[in-house]
Amino acid sequence: MHPRAIDLRRGTLASVGVATGLLALVEVPVEQSYPLSLVVPASVVAAGALFGLLSREWRLLRRVAAERLPHLTAKIVLLSLSAASEEVIWRWFLLGGLAGPLGVLPALALTTLAFALAHGWQGHGRFVHLLTGSTFGGIFLVTGSLTGAIAAHATYNLLIAVAVESERSVAPQMTTERTSGELVAELSAVEKSFGEVKALEGVDLVVRRGEVVALLGQNGAGKTTALGILVGLRRPDRGTAALFGLDPRDARARLRLGVTPQEIGFPPTLKVEEIVELVRAHYASPASTSSLLADFGLESRARRQAGGLSGGEKRRLATALAFAGNPDAMVLDEPTTGLDVEARRGLWEAVRAFADAGGTVLLTTHNLAEAEALASRVVVLHRGRVLADGTVPELRARAGVKTIRLQAQDLPELPSGVHVAREGDSLVLQTREADELLRSLMAQGVSLESLEVLPVSLEDAFLGLTGEET
Repeated sequence: MHPRAIDLRRGTLASVGVATGLLALVEVPVEQSYPLSLVVPASVVAAGALFGLLSREWRLLRRVAAERLPHLTAKIVLLSLSAASEEVIWRWFLLGGLAGPLGVLPALALTTLAFALAHGWQGHGRFVHLLTGSTFGGIFLVTGSLTGAIAAHATYNLLIAVAVESERSVAPQMTTERTSGELVAELSAVEKSFGEVKALEGVDLVVRRGEVVALLGQNGAGKTTALGILVGLRRPDRGTAALFGLDPRDARARLRLGVTPQEIGFPPTLKVEEIVELVRAHYASPASTSSLLADFGLESRARRQAGGLSGGEKRRLATALAFAGNPDAMVLDEPTTGLDVEARRGLWEAVRAFADAGGTVLLTTHNLAEAEALASRVVVLHRGRVLADGTVPELRARAGVKTIRLQAQDLPELPSGVHVAREGDSLVLQTREADELLRSLMAQGVSLESLEVLPVSLEDAFLGLTGEET
């Protein structure tokens, strides 16, 4: 079990009261066999080994920030009281009382099972509580000392408390860490299938610090699946994913990330400011509620319930939440869907300011003008594979298509592969062979009045690229 899963139980004080009452009613059921000078150190070592086994990483015990020390001290006191009261109940009273009539091993098994059931029987927790309960019970039976069991339980709780606080202490330092490495997110040879459908096939994607990367693709191209793997919501079938050099499912990496998902939903009865404050509470150094509401035009909606928001207002709130933790990077999945022009421009400015300050953005969008306005790099996914990766000018060049605009009423027969459209008095021609087409038109006496030869838009390039592969 990761130490972050442990915190104070609401029944701590009640347990202390019950334990105090039991002390007055019963006698110690197991006589001490070993001196405390031996029992206590051995119990402390056993608790340390148990913590190392369950957390699997002693490096969680980092330096605790000075401002967290009062909170840590209070937590250790309460956890020590909790450990003492639980050992009195589970080991001294129940285990000791049942060891005589049932036998040592049946009593240990029964009380350990009851201990695990009382502390939670969901998922990984059942294994954890069975192991901790049997360990503390075993110490009590082997040493014959309630003090030894209390020392082990209290030491284990102390290590958990220090690990939790040190995790919180390291969060404010993360913004300085980002300058030491350029790589923010990476997919390497990633494959993902859903039944017979291959969503991703050998996808390689690298996102570096300070980039704004637009991930483009038609519906079903694999964009949302790729983002889900990068933010730790899905696991690749093959290949590897990394976020800030860690597994994307590692909470230390995700604390540095802000996300706006494509599908959004909020508890309908919570007010906007309550939702913002709820999300802010998960971070050590969050942005202020007032600034988030102001930056995304939600000040007048602060006291409104989420169920009364329009679609565009919900989208603005979802985007504000991505900024709530002062992240180093953001993943935005269709962030401007449902926004009006003014709100869209405001979001663009927020993304530009974030990137200018050294932040990193990975976004998906069907608005190719948005990608063209924001992205320093564009990645095109097509049928689960990376079809193109480069800057907007590079993708335009790769598409190899140019636009010819001229004023003319009629045109002679044109070569195959030339797309023609009329815009008012002008004809717009798109072709891969602009020079050859112009020479042909001139040779046939076509007037080239108001002639313009332009590079294609990102949208035209995207359509040209995705049309290359059949």
